[in-house]
Amino acid sequence: MADHSTDFKKQCYSLALMAYWDYTKRQLLAHRVERLMTDDKSLLFRVSNKHVPDSGTPPQFDGDTQNRYYGYFQNTFGEQLIFEYDHVSKQARLWHGDAGWDKPYPVVNENVSGLILSEGEQLWLRACWLEATGQ
Repeated sequence: MADHSTDFKKQCYSLALMAYWDYTKRQLLAHRVERLMTDDKSLLFRVSNKHVPDSGTPPQFDGDTQNRYYGYFQNTFGEQLIFEYDHVSKQARLWHGDAGWDKPYPVVNENVSGLILSEGEQLWLRACWLEATGQ
C-alpha cells in the first residue's frame, strides 16, 4: 500500500521550492531594474563581473579616488583586466579575472610577472603604464 501522505508532502515541498525560486528571480530582476533607474545619472562607466564565482571576489574601485589611475580591458574571450596605478607610492597592480580576482599582480616598468598576457593585453597594459606614469 502506497504512503500517499509522503507523496503529498514531497509535492508540497517541491511546489514551495519552485515558488520560492520564482519569487527570488522576480526580486532580483526588480532590484536590477530599480538600480538602473535610480542610479546617479552622472555615472560615467559601470561593468559587471563576467567571471565564474570560482574566480574569487572581484575588486571594486572608486575611479574618483585621488592620485590613482585606473584602466579596464576586456579581451576577445571576455576575460576582464583592471590596472591601477598609485601616483603617491608609484606602484601599479594588475587584476586578471581569469587568473583569480583575489590576487593582484605587481606591474613594474610596464611588465607583469606571473601572467602570460596576449598581445592585445600587453598593448593595453603598455598604454595604461604610459598614461599613468608619463614614461
